[in-house]
Amino acid sequence: MVGCTGGKPTPKHLSSKPSQNEKTVKITGKIFPVEKGVDINMFQKYAGIMERTTIILDKPVLKRVREKARKEGKTLKDTLTEIILAGLNRPPRKRETLPELPSFHLGRPLVDVANRTRLYEMWDKEESEEKGRRGP
Repeated sequence: MVGCTGGKPTPKHLSSKPSQNEKTVKITGKIFPVEKGVDINMFQKYAGIMERTTIILDKPVLKRVREKARKEGKTLKDTLTEIILAGLNRPPRKRETLPELPSFHLGRPLVDVANRTRLYEMWDKEESEEKGRRGP
């Protein structure tokens, strides 16, 4: 008997030996009992020989992949595998080096920027002087 957990079939009795009338399948060195009517290929697929996953693609991307598969006479799976492997095997792009930004010497700082209190005092003083120049 085969149960199913998390999308993968799991045998209910791994340790028990199948009866002589029971159909079995050997997968990765282990013998699993198979119920009548169960597709053995599908069982092997879900038992870990082939991994399954869901990939959500944008419609335009899926359309392009389907067109490529059709033109090349391949399955969607084979085409996606080929595209993914091509991307993974491509050497990484070299990062563009940014130009060095100019720097200017502006003289000695008028206030210690590490002293917040002094900075706020200076800003308040500049703000009040600015208001005085503009008038009420």
